[in-house]
Amino acid sequence: MILEPDDWETVSGLAKTGVIAKVNADELKKQLDSTTERLDKEKAAYNRLYEQTRPYLDAVRVSPEQTQAALDGIRHQHREHNHQKQQRSSSLSL
Repeated sequence: MILEPDDWETVSGLAKTGVIAKVNADELKKQLDSTTERLDKEKAAYNRLYEQTRPYLDAVRVSPEQTQAALDGIRHQHREHNHQKQQRSSSLSL
């Protein structure tokens, strides 16, 4: 089979285009694999966080006012504790 020069240029151009397309496809496949891996990690982190916060979410769903009051009480105790701690450390440094 003998190719005319124009046909040879067409076939040669198509072969080059095919090689470039393969390189691009391989790079896109790597990017997809990397993105899929990151997505799987993020899903796992989300699921862990969801499981850790499930009791709180359930409490808010069942009794939002009581849950908020309990959290406010905890925050108040924490602030009071930190305030007392600061007073003790400042009186020691005098």
